[in-house]
Amino acid sequence: MPERRAHPRRRIRLIVNFGGPGARTAGITFDVSRSGLFVRTVHLPRIGSVIDLTIHSTDGGQIPLTGKVVRTFSAVGTIRFVVPSGFGVRVFPRSELYERFAGSLFGGPPFTAIAAPVSPDPVQLLLWICRPCGRQNFRVLPPPVPMGKEVPVVCRACDVPSRRVLESASVIDGRRRSPR
Repeated sequence: MPERRAHPRRRIRLIVNFGGPGARTAGITFDVSRSGLFVRTVHLPRIGSVIDLTIHSTDGGQIPLTGKVVRTFSAVGTIRFVVPSGFGVRVFPRSELYERFAGSLFGGPPFTAIAAPVSPDPVQLLLWICRPCGRQNFRVLPPPVPMGKEVPVVCRACDVPSRRVLESASVIDGRRRSPR
C-alpha cells in the first residue's frame, strides 16, 4: 500500500515536555516529520487544543515549539504491544528551529540545538524493562527523587505492578544528565 502522507516520517526517540503553564508532563517522540510529530504518552491532550512543547535534543539543547493536536490514540488490550498510545501534533505557527531539526533528519545539514536556559519545570524519567513481558517502560517522576529509593511502577503493556530501586534517572532541565 503506497504512503499517503504529505511528509515522510523518521522514527526517533527524544524526550518531550508538553502542556500549558502549571500542567506540564513528559513523553517520548515516536516519529517526526517536517510538519509535526507523534508523542508517545498516556497523558492525551484534547484534539484541536494548542499546546506548547519542548523537544530535548541529544546534544543537550531544547527545541521549543507550539503545535495543534490533530489526533490522539489510546492503545488498549494486546494492540499496546504494537501501536503506542499518544498524540499527533502539527507544528503551528512555523518554527525555524524545528524546521532545521526536522530537515537534518531527512538529509539536510547537521543540526545543533542552541542550549536553552534551564527549564522551570524539570522532570526525572525512570526507564525500566518489565521482567514478565520484556517491554520497555518509563515513568515521569517529579524531582527530586533520591537515588536508592524504591519507586512503585506498573508495566503499561501487561499491567504487572512491581517496585524498582532508582539507581539512575534522566533529569531533564535543559542539560542532559543521563548516564550512557
